[in-house]
Amino acid sequence: MNFIYMILLFGRFEVVSQNFDSVVLFSVIVIAPIREELVYRYLFLSITASNWLKIVLGLVSTGFFFYGHSFTYGGNLFAMVQVLFLTLGTTYLYVKTNNIFPAIMLHSSYNLFVLLLSLFK
Repeated sequence: MNFIYMILLFGRFEVVSQNFDSVVLFSVIVIAPIREELVYRYLFLSITASNWLKIVLGLVSTGFFFYGHSFTYGGNLFAMVQVLFLTLGTTYLYVKTNNIFPAIMLHSSYNLFVLLLSLFK
């Protein structure tokens, strides 16, 4: 999906090769998804049982997550569509399963995928 989206948006898909040490890899693949899902999904969505409030709080948490990642993409809203899909997917998983673990796994998988793209050009 990212590949097709980036080609349609920019006419090409280019990944900058980077060198990461094990601490950065662990942080991006394990620590960041756990922290972000606990804050943006669990903290916001576990405070109510009302489906209506979960929708509202899900949109609020999506906004915060989207804003928090805007600096990564230099504020390019078109490039951030993938972040929007990620946060909507993790929110959906948490609401449907009432378990934060599937959302953390999706987030970790996404981060791993992006890192692999940047490592193997």
